[in-house]
Amino acid sequence: MLHISTLLKHYKRPEVQRALVDSAQDREVGVKYAATDSYGKRPDVLTYPRDVLDFVSRGVTSFHISEERWSNPLNIVTGMRRNEQDDLRIGWDLIIDIDCAWLDYSMVAAHIIVEKIKSLGIRCHTVKFSGNHGFHIAIPFEAFPKTAVVEGKEREVKDLFPEGPRKIAAYLIDEIKAPLGKMLVDRFTLDGIKKTTGKTHVDLVKTGPKGPFFDPFTVLSVDTVLIASRHLVRAPYSMHEKSGLVSIPMNPDKIIDFDKTTAAPDKIRFDRVFLDRSLAKPNEARLLFDNAFAHKLPSIPLRLTEDEMNKSMKRPEDLIPEQALTENVFPPCMHNIKKGLKDGKKRAMFAVVNFLVLAGWDYDKVGEWLAEWNKNNPEPLREVLIQGHLRHHKEVKKKMPPNSCRKFYEEIGVCQPDSLCQRIKNPIQYAKKRAYLLNREAEKTKRKSKKTESDNDQKKPEVMDPGTTIISEKK
Repeated sequence: MLHISTLLKHYKRPEVQRALVDSAQDREVGVKYAATDSYGKRPDVLTYPRDVLDFVSRGVTSFHISEERWSNPLNIVTGMRRNEQDDLRIGWDLIIDIDCAWLDYSMVAAHIIVEKIKSLGIRCHTVKFSGNHGFHIAIPFEAFPKTAVVEGKEREVKDLFPEGPRKIAAYLIDEIKAPLGKMLVDRFTLDGIKKTTGKTHVDLVKTGPKGPFFDPFTVLSVDTVLIASRHLVRAPYSMHEKSGLVSIPMNPDKIIDFDKTTAAPDKIRFDRVFLDRSLAKPNEARLLFDNAFAHKLPSIPLRLTEDEMNKSMKRPEDLIPEQALTENVFPPCMHNIKKGLKDGKKRAMFAVVNFLVLAGWDYDKVGEWLAEWNKNNPEPLREVLIQGHLRHHKEVKKKMPPNSCRKFYEEIGVCQPDSLCQRIKNPIQYAKKRAYLLNREAEKTKRKSKKTESDNDQKKPEVMDPGTTIISEKK
């Protein structure tokens, strides 16, 4: 945990205070207390430079800002209706959040996304280092159109949140998948990626209509689901609790050469602004916006039927059982998650929903499980986040398996492998294997029981009806 002297030395700097206050203009602010690994009350704001030190003196270690911009952030109320939020919202900025446990891979992904954005005529984009393993790529709201026709109806773009940023992020992900995968393999080789990540060939290489391909998003993630109402990102020049580094703005054209030592508190510079609204030109991001809303998943080649393609891409663990699996066959990690988590709750929620759906649970039951789990969390997730993720998951046709064992579950502190864990690659394989073993054991017991009953019946003396007369045959 960051020492108070380190925090004070950093946050006392007038340049840091001013940058934080400027970034918080028209935004909701969330402050984090590392000692309790929790956020302060919401909504909150940063109005004056002295507010920064006031927060730090009370134990705050980092500052986070909303993607949405509000006429008055303090008027936000948890549980507000959609139309009430729309009335209060004055805009939103696009912030692409790239995260990966390996910074070199994040650098390549950020570079590819920036190149794609530039190819669409956008020059107002800015980039910052997240402070640990990732990058934030941003386009200010002023670059987007004021209105747009969506599903045949003209809408104010400010009201298209979170669906607007989600569509744009999903479009960019689909557009960069091939060049990103190629650049990662060219720079690090597939064997090198396996060695670095600990993932297997099956984890990294997928089968598509055109044959096997390396899926870069098996090692990288770009938040789309997390783009939700009141979603926060780390503010520029805020410190990161785990790394002790600073979330610094950087040159978008020099991402691939980024050196994280430049994010050390004593080395940071103040020559760039993250989300500089003055750089934006009206409708500069119109083409990006229109492409994203017109974008559809790639069509299925004529040489393959949809059933053939789905069959070729499915693994045994992707098949949903006809009868829902019960909790007694769940792996230790799922039982540990249900006890409640201090950290990693969002990541755990995604893995759990994928797991339960592939285990045959309907969404009502999944919702009940999540509600019960959320009560056990010291700092519960917001209900709107859970419900939003469930709605999104229903809309996604291809159901993904839960994260592979075991690094993911070790990171959130729930991996306690038993003997069966050594024989599986992810939790759904565990549940299906355990269900199979239990069913097989039950069948053996049942057959053994029937055989015992049959043997006992043969050994029993014949019991005659009292009214029966036996006539012996005369010799």
